[in-house]
Amino acid sequence: MSIPKSSLTSIPTCYATVSIGTPTTPLPSKLAAISTAGFQGIELGFPDLLSFASTYHKREINPQDYDTLCEAGKEVEALCREHGLKIVMLQPFSNFEGWEEGSEEREDAFRRAKGWIRIMQAVGTDMLQ
Repeated sequence: MSIPKSSLTSIPTCYATVSIGTPTTPLPSKLAAISTAGFQGIELGFPDLLSFASTYHKREINPQDYDTLCEAGKEVEALCREHGLKIVMLQPFSNFEGWEEGSEEREDAFRRAKGWIRIMQAVGTDMLQ
């Protein structure tokens, strides 16, 4: 089965926020650079969301404070819209797989995944990497 080349035009070209700048580069600066470079979307890295949330709320944010991360995520989505960017996916998956069934680590991984799904809804994406 052949896929028509025209169907590919609906897929935005994306850039991962964790792949630009340094860990201390503010997310709004990264978004401006990604937009200026001609990309249409981003892969929102969890470290960038966490850093933005801490700056936005003017306090250190716990990585499992999903209510606060969702609030900050809505702000990130608004910033993306201002730059003509779409949040194509959220990238929080690290140390997720490989835990033994029934282990506390596995239970924690699934608790985090449920929180990440909430964040996905807040930022307007349906893809998790």
